[in-house]
Amino acid sequence: MVELERKKLGELLGVINIKGYEGSITIPDYQRTYCWPEKNVILLMDDLLIKKHGNHSYHMGTIILNYSEKDIKKGWEIIDGQQRMVTLSLVLEALGDDTPSLLGEKFLSKRANEYIAYNKYLIKNFIDRQGWDNEEKKNKIITIRNNSSLDVLFLHNEPIDLAYTFFSAQNDRGKPLTDYELLKSHHLRYIPWEPQQMHLAQKCDRLLLTMKGKKGTTAFRL
Repeated sequence: MVELERKKLGELLGVINIKGYEGSITIPDYQRTYCWPEKNVILLMDDLLIKKHGNHSYHMGTIILNYSEKDIKKGWEIIDGQQRMVTLSLVLEALGDDTPSLLGEKFLSKRANEYIAYNKYLIKNFIDRQGWDNEEKKNKIITIRNNSSLDVLFLHNEPIDLAYTFFSAQNDRGKPLTDYELLKSHHLRYIPWEPQQMHLAQKCDRLLLTMKGKKGTTAFRL
């Protein structure tokens, strides 16, 4: 099954049911580290909270979800779009929305947790400066959930190679993944045992950070 649908953001933060395949969005271990920089977060909040209001719609591009049935854990793994979805969850949380499901995910990378902590700080300060009361924040949550949309490519019962092909092509059209990221996702998808997959993903990231420290190069892109 390959389905392309335009979905409201609010529809993606709970349980998704596409043709009977039900589950919440999860982040697979082979995904790249969450690393949205300050300028991207500020631009998103300015577009989402300041420029867009009332009944105006705000379209945020395409994400790719692949239905996974590994062991007892079933759900829609996010193949492309993690950076946007996590940041949107952080914005909603800062406004007082306690339901964004992606924030329940475990981010094992120290670098990812540092970015999340700093972006929480940025978002809180941005919202505090607006001086909105609780009612205004509640209205912002409703507007973001109902008026923000994404085109979602849903994959199920398709070879994982197909998901990887979509993942590579989607990023190749924009800011490309590094060779490291492509190789990492390519190889980790062949490891069937999740704890081993997680262990090797962390080991790869630690090795990359060590190399980055020695050479002064940046290996992550968005």
